[in-house]
Amino acid sequence: MSLTFPPPGTIAARDAVKVAKATVMDFFADENPGDVGLEELIFDDAQERWDVTIGFTRPWTSKGEHAQNALLAALQGGKRDFKVVSVSKTGDVVGLRNRVF
Repeated sequence: MSLTFPPPGTIAARDAVKVAKATVMDFFADENPGDVGLEELIFDDAQERWDVTIGFTRPWTSKGEHAQNALLAALQGGKRDFKVVSVSKTGDVVGLRNRVF
């Protein structure tokens, strides 16, 4: 595998991450995502896009204030969800998919 750089005119990596985080926060807003953070960042040369993996927790998978949430979190081991947000070189979101580790 060789190291390549995005072509000129491509959205900066830092900006692609911001777009991806905002997308997760927006699309999953009714599920109250928490602990949102960057997990992976890859530039796909063939597709000319950033694939940004964002990890986050949901109320039913993290420690909650309510007994029911706490029980679910204990049973699931504080599970994080991961989504790959594909961001085109111009900064548009062109895909969202699950990422399983």
